Amino acid sequence: MKSKNLFEKILFYLSAPRCIGCGERLDISDFVLCDKCLKSYFDTKTRNCSVCFKPTDECTCVNKYLSTHYIRKLFKVYRYSYDESLPSSRLIFALKRANRKDVIDFLSDEIVESIRRNLKNPEKCIFTNVPRRKKSIIEFGYDHAAELSKMIAKKLSAQYYQPLYSKVKLEQ
Repeated sequence: MKSKNLFEKILFYLSAPRCIGCGERLDISDFVLCDKCLKSYFDTKTRNCSVCFKPTDECTCVNKYLSTHYIRKLFKVYRYSYDESLPSSRLIFALKRANRKDVIDFLSDEIVESIRRNLKNPEKCIFTNVPRRKKSIIEFGYDHAAELSKMIAKKLSAQYYQPLYSKVKLEQ
């Protein structure tokens, strides 16, 4: 994890941050997860893909739906599960609901690592996102996908373009 400068250390002690996974008080050396929850997160992250059998963070497989829409690689850190007891799920909930910069920073580091491992010259890519629903932006105050995409592009020295808008008709 990253070393904290003096300002970050002062802010840390004033804010008394808690682990996203279990709510325990974090130590100065922790980032968003305590040691126990970080272990659970890494266990989730290293599960194997059912198609290529690589660990999820090394897999770039796409499902049938994405492949029919000309997407050839999907970079992922772990397979999402809607299980509120898992630290990996709680990270996603915190990303979507809490607008925590530390969570965006942590998850963008994880995604950047996966992209660098699986793609040559990521700085030549253009990053964007599918926008969050307006109702959710009003409720939570921000678009988590845009913030995450912007941070990933910045860390890769790549370009970020405004969110994609789709006017695709859904077949009945």
